[in-house]
Amino acid sequence: MRQIMNLLFIIQTRISKKTKISWSCYLKKVEYITIGYKSKILRYVTMDATKGSIVLGDNITLNSYVSLYHNIKIGNGSELNNFTRIDGRGTVEIGDNVLIGPNVQILSYTHEFSDKNTLIKKQASIKKKIIIEDDVWIGASVVILAGVHIAQGAVIGAGSVVNRDVPAYTVFAGVPAKKIKDRGVCNEENFK
Repeated sequence: MRQIMNLLFIIQTRISKKTKISWSCYLKKVEYITIGYKSKILRYVTMDATKGSIVLGDNITLNSYVSLYHNIKIGNGSELNNFTRIDGRGTVEIGDNVLIGPNVQILSYTHEFSDKNTLIKKQASIKKKIIIEDDVWIGASVVILAGVHIAQGAVIGAGSVVNRDVPAYTVFAGVPAKKIKDRGVCNEENFK
């Protein structure tokens, strides 16, 4: 009974009262998970903060079957669609108002494989931070690899593999993802 009371206390102090979390979610190391105001965590979401912390801003939506692991920070107003998986072993920072399509994989680590006399699984992991700035749209089934920086306002086409930095207000697509066009100059009039 005492463990349940402690868990309820942690949830009440780390998760905003206006936030809605489905009962079918799996939260591991809840004391290292912070969820902001008016966020929605839908069915079968997994958040595992075993090796770090997960910090979600205000008005976040995590759709069904989203999985978040380790060191992740997501800004206000962002939405992650079904079956998206983020592994933050190398840290992942996502800005405000980012749209992430279904089946996206964001992986902030990779494996060393240069020594052919040693099994790959016995070689070191390489951890590199991923940064996704504000107002980015990532299409369905995109894979974002370790060390990538996606600048503000960029768009990543569906099915792309992003293995290099993406400049602001550009559209990247393909395997590997390459610039296909510019979005144009951001005008504040468009947001009024």
